[in-house]
Amino acid sequence: MGPKLENNLTAYRKKNSCETSLIKLVEDWKISLDNKTVVGVLTTDLSKAFDSLHPPLLLAKLKAYDLSEEALVMLRSYFTERKNRVRMRSGCRSQWRDSKRGCPQGSRLGPLLWNIFQNDFVYNVRNSNLAMYADDHQVYACGERTEDVERILNSEAIYMSEWYQDNLLKCNYDKFQVMSLGPRNKKKEINIEMIDANIATFNFNHKPIRDCYRRCIKVCETH
Repeated sequence: MGPKLENNLTAYRKKNSCETSLIKLVEDWKISLDNKTVVGVLTTDLSKAFDSLHPPLLLAKLKAYDLSEEALVMLRSYFTERKNRVRMRSGCRSQWRDSKRGCPQGSRLGPLLWNIFQNDFVYNVRNSNLAMYADDHQVYACGERTEDVERILNSEAIYMSEWYQDNLLKCNYDKFQVMSLGPRNKKKEINIEMIDANIATFNFNHKPIRDCYRRCIKVCETH
């Protein structure tokens, strides 16, 4: 499955990390700022993403990736009749409850299954750039005018919302954010209209971007 995962995915993979994603983001933004163009960034957040994974959808995607029938049968068994309960420090235990959804956390297989589940998300981002780390997604576009960037991001937001809904994932709109970066004479507010929410922008000073870039470089140099 490894070679089929998109390069945008930087979590739970060898030679990739949070720093990989951050440096790519900041470097692209810095190039745009140096070229005196506008950058618009939309960051999203999902509510209990791993716990919301729908096993039948995951199995359908694995089948589309040509996973063998034997492996599919094994994974179907892995997700069938799962149960959870809570144990307190005092030793008290709750009753067993059926767990019909969710990606098993704390396992070595769980992160890989989550990456496979969201791998096709990249095909819903058509005219901008995308970075993905775990369940955090950042979509950003560059252009000569803020209006052009806003139009692109609004178009992407529609496709993203549809993907989240189709995959039975719940958006945490309170944590969605939009950033506008660019020259002072070009930079304006960017407003994003999604299916269930309107996301207002806040402007970012260029200095924090450069400071963040320097910190990312230092972190990578120490590893």
